[in-house]
Amino acid sequence: MKKGVVAGKAALTCLTLAALSGCMPKMSIEKIREMKPVRAAELDRLNMFLGQWTTTGECESPVLEEKLSGTGVSTNQWECGNWVMAHRMEFEVSGLGESTEIQLWTWDMNAGKFRIWSHNSWGLTWTGSAKFDADAKTWRLKAAGKNPMGHDVVMEGTIVMTDPNTMEWTWKEWSACKLMKMGEWKGTSKRKM
Repeated sequence: MKKGVVAGKAALTCLTLAALSGCMPKMSIEKIREMKPVRAAELDRLNMFLGQWTTTGECESPVLEEKLSGTGVSTNQWECGNWVMAHRMEFEVSGLGESTEIQLWTWDMNAGKFRIWSHNSWGLTWTGSAKFDADAKTWRLKAAGKNPMGHDVVMEGTIVMTDPNTMEWTWKEWSACKLMKMGEWKGTSKRKM
């Protein structure tokens, strides 16, 4: 664990104990305002996702008799004073119907990467992280969660910004420990003008 994280947890523990024992000094509103952290510049990397997008994709899976295809629309916008990007998507999958999804993205300064939380209307829930390679214009994502049947899954994906208005993406899902590949999505998202 990083020294800063350990020191921060120790300081928080001491402050909590001091507050509980009545030894906490009083602070002015100005002092509390001064303690607010500065928004991380890394969050601006997420600006490339902002706006409305249309998506097409297809999925192959060893557990499916045929390839699936899907289309969708999504909106990405800032929330919480531009500290969190919310991604909302509606996606129609051939033969399976509509699915909705929400993801929250933010910067984790202690880990040096973006954190993502995702939930959809089919019951898939996961947490993950992302890093951006500026030279390759590529995001690399890793995640773990529960699929709709309640099984542990691990996932990896890429998002390549082929131009400011186009993303080529992949998303692979395995059973826990990558013992069996569950499926592989690939597709394209285009910014609505």
